[in-house]
Amino acid sequence: MQSGERMGRKISRSRKRGKLKLSSEEEGNSVVDSSSRSEQDDSEDEDFKAYGFEDLDDDEEEVAQSDAGSTVKRKRGLSKGMATKTKVTTKEPMKTEKRGVVEKVTLHTRVFTDNSLTKGGEVKEARGVLKVLHREFKGRTATINCKVEAFGRILHRFDNRRKQWVCELGFGGLYHLCGKNLPRNFVYWLMTRVDPVNQLFRGTNGVDVPMNKNQVRWILGLPKGEKVIPTNEGDADEQMKIAAQNVLRLYGRKWQSVNPRKRSDMIYTDAIPVNPKFLERLEGEWGENDEQEFKTMFLIAALAMVLCPTQCGRLSAGTIYACTLGMQSSQYDWCKLVYDFFIEMAKVFCRDFYTYGWTKGVGGCTMYLVILYLDRLGRIPVQWGVFPRLKAWDMKEILEAKRADRESGKKGDYGVLECVVVAYGETQHPRATKDSHGPVEEVYIPVMDNEILTLKPRKKGNSERNPMKMRQMAKERAKENSIELERIELDMETVNEEPIITPPPPRT
Repeated sequence: MQSGERMGRKISRSRKRGKLKLSSEEEGNSVVDSSSRSEQDDSEDEDFKAYGFEDLDDDEEEVAQSDAGSTVKRKRGLSKGMATKTKVTTKEPMKTEKRGVVEKVTLHTRVFTDNSLTKGGEVKEARGVLKVLHREFKGRTATINCKVEAFGRILHRFDNRRKQWVCELGFGGLYHLCGKNLPRNFVYWLMTRVDPVNQLFRGTNGVDVPMNKNQVRWILGLPKGEKVIPTNEGDADEQMKIAAQNVLRLYGRKWQSVNPRKRSDMIYTDAIPVNPKFLERLEGEWGENDEQEFKTMFLIAALAMVLCPTQCGRLSAGTIYACTLGMQSSQYDWCKLVYDFFIEMAKVFCRDFYTYGWTKGVGGCTMYLVILYLDRLGRIPVQWGVFPRLKAWDMKEILEAKRADRESGKKGDYGVLECVVVAYGETQHPRATKDSHGPVEEVYIPVMDNEILTLKPRKKGNSERNPMKMRQMAKERAKENSIELERIELDMETVNEEPIITPPPPRT
């Protein structure tokens, strides 16, 4: 009997950016099993991958992915089914130290200001953030679940009717995500500089950049209404609870995962997968009467893929009530929802990073963090004042700024350029030219009273290349070569007469 039949699972060695995917032979089950021990990590589940899209790291300087961890070793002369030693690199062996053995760091201000207190701080002090990540994660890049590239391709396929519905939601600024993607190593390094306790971005030059929800409005252009979006059952009203239950009934599924505190217990969770079937419906045909259903599905996709993505790859339970606001979204503060969720995901990231010196994944809207940082680099600003800021930055500008900010070498950290303090809404960027546009008054010709302007005669000179002399010579040559035409008058009365032929003189 072959090893694949004994295990009851089929090992698929198709690799995408160095990942080994395990897919179950049984499909269509109503319960999805998760083997995570800390938080429910279902990022390897195919149901959570939008058409299999993963934003590729556009950094050509990244270390090439290694396939050595997925080779199968067997004794000479034995068939593949009789392999005696199988070496498969999965996520499980890397959980031994991080799950229950080491007590995680408690986040406070000193963790982010004194690098000698934690393992992650020592890695930052040595400027080896990316080197440690590549070494511990077997050459792979961090998992970034903010699917900017995939979501941009979905938006690009919408027709005019769906585009109009997206604009009515107040999410028209997300169309500037089309054609963009997130550099994974760059995002991972940026997250190590975030202080979620004090809500600061700590630059390498000692400049602390405050972070707030107003920046989300400037960068993404999301609605910032007066009402607060509820994130738990206690804050939601009865009508919103009923609507949330209907959304779960229509699009939700039940997941089974291991209890992180007690391994013998299982946790059953209701969640909404943004899988290929879901996105196929979102990109399908929609009639005039399907507005509410489309807006609900669009909000689910936008929250799960870009605005509030989790590390496990499925829609967060705290955002289920936001999905019911399709017909009144402009009245609510979406900037606060996105920003608060990002801060919570940054806390999860920092607990792992400062405890072990590295971590596997990043959650939250990291596109907000990328634009926030690039706008505050010590370089000439890119279209300062353009709203939203996603419109100002294209991929060419992002890559140029990213390369300029990186140390030399394939594994070097970022942070070469200094950070500057600037706020959105200010008319001048610190690195922009300080000269104004000039006075608004018109400029007139000055009045010259009692003034005589004497123009000096132009010197002819002796050079053969003198323009005046050459023009004079050209006139003389034209005059010499001209042909004078004489006027001949004809007598019209004698024109038709026969000519008189005069005989030649006789010969002598």
